[in-house]
Amino acid sequence: MVDAGLERWAVGAAATPSSGGMAAEQHRGRSIEPMPDVVITGFQFLNVLPRPEARPVWSLTASSASLFEPRQEAALQNIEAVFQPEGNAARVVLTSEQGRFDLKRLNFDVTGRTEPVAMELAGRYRLTTGELAWNNAAARLTSEQSVTITGEGLTVRGVGFEWSQAAGMVSLRHDVSTIIAP
Repeated sequence: MVDAGLERWAVGAAATPSSGGMAAEQHRGRSIEPMPDVVITGFQFLNVLPRPEARPVWSLTASSASLFEPRQEAALQNIEAVFQPEGNAARVVLTSEQGRFDLKRLNFDVTGRTEPVAMELAGRYRLTTGELAWNNAAARLTSEQSVTITGEGLTVRGVGFEWSQAAGMVSLRHDVSTIIAP
């Protein structure tokens, strides 16, 4: 992580700023990220409701987080998010290679580079897709991409997905097909 940061710094320092106020420099056809303000190894964030029992509603961990203070954002690597719904709803675990965490709104989105984003539902079903977005105010995970859900002799495919933490319900938006295996 330090090597990549030093590479960005060296490339950014050698580049001449372009007119038009672009935030990212261009070098060899790719965008250069600004240097993070802080890099944290072993990042963990707990979102806890302010109640007497103070149990986590969800947690977000990453092998590393590059914090960008001016835009209140963190770039995350090797992510796991665990959602603890209330009542009898099952626990949900999301894993992804990379993502972005909005430190102000507590929203995050995750994507995969070489592996799809995976979501374990109640330890019985596995959802995979290219990206997922968490909206903290609505307590909802969504995707606009193709989604596959597998488990217990069932494969469901569709486009667009929503999971509500309060209801613990999954819904696929359209182009849904189901295969039931004996």
